[in-house]
Amino acid sequence: RIQNNENPDCYEVAQFDLILYESINFEGIQDLNQCGDFTFNQNFNLNTNTLNIFDFNDEDEIDSITYHLTEQEAINNQNPLNDLVNYSLPIGIDQQTIFVRVQLIGEEEECINLSSFELRLFNVEIANPLPDLVECITDGSETFTFDLTQQNGLILGGNQETVDYSIAYFTSEEDANNGVNPIAEPSEYEAEDESIWVRIDNPTALDFDQECFEIDQFTIEAVQPATVNLDLDPLEECDTNNDNFSSEFDLDALIPIINFLDLEVEISFHLTEEDAASGNSPLASPFQNVTDDVQTIWVRIEDAESGCTQFTTVELITYDTPQTQEVSVLEACAISDTNFAQVFDITEAEEQLLMNVTDSDNINIDYYINEDSAINETTANLINNPDSYLSQTNQDNLEQTVYVRVTNSESPIDCFSLEAITLRVNPLPDFTPPTLLAVCKDDTSGVSGQFASFDLNSKIPEITNNNANLEVSFYLNEDEFEAGNTIENPEDYTNTVNPQSVFVAIESAQTACSTTTNLTLVVSPNPTIPEPEPLVECDPGDNGFAQFDLAAAIEDILANEVEAEISFHETEQQAINNTNPIPIFDDAGNSVLFENENPFTQTLFVRASNTGNSNQLDTNCFVVRPLDLIVEPSPSVTDLEDIVSCDDDSPNGFTAFDLTVNEVLILGEQNPSEVEITYHLTAADAEAGVQQIAVPQNFTNFTNPQEIFVRIESVEGRCSPLENNSFTISVEPRPNIELTASYEYVCADPSDAQEQDNEVATFDLTQKDEEINPDFGDPTTEVRYYASEEDYLAGNFINDPTSFQNTENPQLLIADVVDLTNGCASFTFVEFEFHVHPLPLAAIGNMDGASICVDPLTGELTDPDNLPILDTGLDDVDYEFVWFLDGEELNDETSSSLIAFMPGLYEVEVTDTAYSLKTDCFKTSQAEIIESSAPLFEVNALSSPFDGDHTIEIVNIQGSGDYEFAVDGGAWIPQNNQEQIIVSGLEIGQISVIGRDRNGCGEEIRNVNLIDYPKFFTPNNDGFNDTWNVVGLENQPEANIYIFDRYGKLLKQIKPSGEGWDGTYNGKPMTSNDYWFKVEYISPRTGNKNTFKSNFTLKR
Repeated sequence: RIQNNENPDCYEVAQFDLILYESINFEGIQDLNQCGDFTFNQNFNLNTNTLNIFDFNDEDEIDSITYHLTEQEAINNQNPLNDLVNYSLPIGIDQQTIFVRVQLIGEEEECINLSSFELRLFNVEIANPLPDLVECITDGSETFTFDLTQQNGLILGGNQETVDYSIAYFTSEEDANNGVNPIAEPSEYEAEDESIWVRIDNPTALDFDQECFEIDQFTIEAVQPATVNLDLDPLEECDTNNDNFSSEFDLDALIPIINFLDLEVEISFHLTEEDAASGNSPLASPFQNVTDDVQTIWVRIEDAESGCTQFTTVELITYDTPQTQEVSVLEACAISDTNFAQVFDITEAEEQLLMNVTDSDNINIDYYINEDSAINETTANLINNPDSYLSQTNQDNLEQTVYVRVTNSESPIDCFSLEAITLRVNPLPDFTPPTLLAVCKDDTSGVSGQFASFDLNSKIPEITNNNANLEVSFYLNEDEFEAGNTIENPEDYTNTVNPQSVFVAIESAQTACSTTTNLTLVVSPNPTIPEPEPLVECDPGDNGFAQFDLAAAIEDILANEVEAEISFHETEQQAINNTNPIPIFDDAGNSVLFENENPFTQTLFVRASNTGNSNQLDTNCFVVRPLDLIVEPSPSVTDLEDIVSCDDDSPNGFTAFDLTVNEVLILGEQNPSEVEITYHLTAADAEAGVQQIAVPQNFTNFTNPQEIFVRIESVEGRCSPLENNSFTISVEPRPNIELTASYEYVCADPSDAQEQDNEVATFDLTQKDEEINPDFGDPTTEVRYYASEEDYLAGNFINDPTSFQNTENPQLLIADVVDLTNGCASFTFVEFEFHVHPLPLAAIGNMDGASICVDPLTGELTDPDNLPILDTGLDDVDYEFVWFLDGEELNDETSSSLIAFMPGLYEVEVTDTAYSLKTDCFKTSQAEIIESSAPLFEVNALSSPFDGDHTIEIVNIQGSGDYEFAVDGGAWIPQNNQEQIIVSGLEIGQISVIGRDRNGCGEEIRNVNLIDYPKFFTPNNDGFNDTWNVVGLENQPEANIYIFDRYGKLLKQIKPSGEGWDGTYNGKPMTSNDYWFKVEYISPRTGNKNTFKSNFTLKR
């Protein structure tokens, strides 16, 4: 009924049917819960609730059951979920409401049954691999209190918060799985060495009757550190400039004190505790403190064996050092000319030494003779009497350095300063005792001859040796010297007696040291000589010049005057001044001849000087006299040649000579009309001009040899030379010779071109010398050989008869004998024939270098059926064969060929039996047979595992062959005497190296594993890179490989010998991404267990 309220009487009435349908019992529907690991790959089976619906309803009445993400979609029956068995939550969602729609059979579309349930994902993980905990025991106990909770951060990772999860630690895996008996105080867990299990739970899951947790294991280890010294005494140093700083703190000296010389314990020093804790900024030694007075530095002590680090401190303390001043040199004069020592008061230096020392009451001063003693306070070298110390100076060392040690007596480490003090002993002036000062008597002065004026100062340069630093003064005697009364006018002093001695004092302007000597004054007479006679010489060059022996004239000039010396001068002024004397003796004391400079006549001037006697030195008083030199023209004789003649056919040593053949040499350029030449048998006859040879053109000697003398004189007869006026005539014998000589048969020279020159031989003809020369062995005779009669007549003998080579076969040779001393040849010659026989044409050199293969270890033959054959290629009938191995004859081998049964130098000697009776001609040939073998060698990896770029070395190459190597089928590499062959850029995995003998004696193979991993793999089941594994560890079955996702979750553990990882986890393919791995293996180099971590890429 519907009515109008303002007029109730106005209404309408209608009807409808109400139909009721059965509803679904959703009592069996339940929430679905699942444990997760933050990968959101966990699947929910929604059909679990389908079965639950069926459990509480008649399955036959249900038309459809669908699941939806929203209520509206369930009402509208939109977007039903398809995969109800493997439904996973969206990434990042751990709880979701699912709506279920149930439609009954026969009901209208609008009559539906709706319900919902929750999907919950309780994520939990151990986010990172847990490292073992190693702690050091520092209190001397056997255990350590570990804070296990320091692992919590690694367990939680970035996905889990402490407030949302619970972490507990257990001592067994069973307790961890059951969640019972956790360690009560994991932050203060006292233990020694133990395995710990950790469990992380998602507590929210417990609210829904779900237990979600993960467990892992790690090891704790309490390590005893090395025993060290932590209680260190202060390190003390002296402050050299008293600024409270020192750069000499020897920190390294503390190291053995701390670590007791344990090299496994490393020590470093640091300015701060923080640097010591981190190991940063270690201090170098020696160290300069940066805080004045006392500074504390930190010591870091690392035990390499246990990994423990300990800390302590040490104080650096500086102490003041006396601030001494450098001391000036202490000087004194020597005791005498021979005693160069002196007594010093060294304490005089203390005033200067201590001028900057403020606290002189607290110092000790000691003197030492050397620096080391002063530093080390060696009492044996302590100067006990420094105020009267006798220096150790001598003539060779006039200075001595002593050392003064000034010690701060208040310093606990005896801080001291060291200064060197030089003691210098100045020698007495070095002077030359003056020679006698003499003046000549002046007979024209009218003054008595016993007195004269002396310039005493003229002796100063002699006394001082021109040393301007020496001052010289003169005194009448020593008393006047002591009184200080010098001679007032020393440059014009007249002697009071003759001779007279004056007193001389010499003082050094540099050192003020002085000494004395005496000077003798003498008035000396002049020498007396007569006027010399002129010197006359013949003119040897007919030019007005001659040489005069002035030294020979001295005795005549002196005329018995004694104690006088003669010199010759070219001018009178030179003689007066005694300058430019003419040399008359050389250095050896021989006379030097003077040649006049003006032709025919020249006047020299003779100076006669007084030389004094044993009681009176040279006064040099002198007189000058003129000396005339006169040159008279004379004939000359040139050097004459001896005349030699070979004996005639009656060998008696006598023959006729023409002596006049030398007249051309005798005359030279002289006019024959102006001279007369005669020949004489003796020098006396020639000099006297008597007993001349009557017919010099036909003179027969009567002695052999015989000397002939020549006289040539001017027609005036004044000059006749007596030098170079003889020559010798001699008769030389001819050598003997045998009149016959045997034929010579020789073998042809060995040659590579034997077929072409097999009739040419090189022969030592001197082997026939004994047969031809009756005087064989006499070194004065020689056999000369000629290649033909023409050569003999022309005198063209064979220059080198020791290596004569024939030019025809046979060849006629000629020989004679020559006397080498006189050049005379034998009267006749001898002839003989030279015959050359060819050599056998045998050669085995083509087999030189052939090899015999042997085992490199046993040396036994490896191919005895394939040995080298040495074949001469000749007939066994026409030739004889002798074989040698390394110089030893092989007695049983006489054939033309030979099997080389062992290495060595083989030689065959082949004789042609057709000629052997005459010449024994044979030829040898050699072949070196070498031993060869396959190589023995080692192959090692030079690169480290997982280097990426891999290199191997081939080493320890042994064997007797010539080797080459190939790596993985690559090009052959010759050894070339290398001890090591390096090959780089190799692929990973097993590498095969083949070494072979280039002589064909076998090969060897060695393998080496290069450990590495592929950077990616593509598990697409296409047969390429479908699995991933570490390569090169196939021979290490105990190696382990762990594969993790980027969150550190262990996905797979594999073995290097297995198929590898196929890219799945629990049977499900993993997505394309980077994955991490850890491999535990044994290092091929060290044999130690190593661990390597890195990542690779999975590509799909």
